[in-house]
Amino acid sequence: MPGREPVYLNSDSKLEPSASRGNHEIEHQFQYPTAPGFVFNDSCGYCLPTSNDRGMTDAEMNLFESGTGNAPIIAIFTKMDALAQVARNQLMFNDEELSCEEIEKQVPDLVAAIFQKKYLKLLDEVIHKPRYVLRLRDMNKEGTNCDELIVRTSQALDRDTLKLFCLSILRIDIESRIKQVINE
Repeated sequence: MPGREPVYLNSDSKLEPSASRGNHEIEHQFQYPTAPGFVFNDSCGYCLPTSNDRGMTDAEMNLFESGTGNAPIIAIFTKMDALAQVARNQLMFNDEELSCEEIEKQVPDLVAAIFQKKYLKLLDEVIHKPRYVLRLRDMNKEGTNCDELIVRTSQALDRDTLKLFCLSILRIDIESRIKQVINE
């Protein structure tokens, strides 16, 4: 339908999602003509990767310290499969006598311990705690889905949040109808 396509606010802001995607540019903004009050950005959405040696950065922690007003925060930890590999490596190097089967049995517990120490402990100390904490793995593989993210997002939209969202949509709809009547 004409007029519903996104308008890219930067000349190089063409977003093309794919399973192999991973580079995000927050400066790439777009709007839909039917929702002029909302600007969307090509951000990583504060997905927090667990595939590196660092915990959360100051910039990431700042979100939880400063808050987001009425918008609920969902902490999305990605690349949990990489954290499992870290745990596997630790078990192999710390106890060379463990069999592969014993290592695989111990990996989930070690992943939980690493995750608790490196990430969850930090979130316990912040002012604005996330409404939910999600742990995603294998998102680069074909057939992987974000069902849990969809469920948690819908649960995070409580009554007050939904009221504000509905009021925003209603305002945009009314403004759009007024412009339509004026232009007829």
